[in-house]
Amino acid sequence: MTADINKKREQVADQYKVVARLAEALAVVHREIEPDIRDGRMTRLLDMMGERSARIMETLGDVLNGMDAVCDEDAWMDPIFEAAHEMFPVAAEETAP
Repeated sequence: MTADINKKREQVADQYKVVARLAEALAVVHREIEPDIRDGRMTRLLDMMGERSARIMETLGDVLNGMDAVCDEDAWMDPIFEAAHEMFPVAAEETAP
């Protein structure tokens, strides 16, 4: 029994490490591309990028809400989520439970 618990503990800890690394990489990529979008260098890709980022926002928001990790300081995001729901409704529908 103890060996099973230890193995599971190691696996779950490794998974958390992977999630942290993937989240960091996702943040870096989005942070680096955001100025290019604002400057108009991604205009041809706006629909695809908007839908994809809306899906990612919904997924991450759902995960963080499930962990009670969203706080009052995050309220600035609410209008952005609302605009994404209007502009890219498919993305919100696809991630709905």
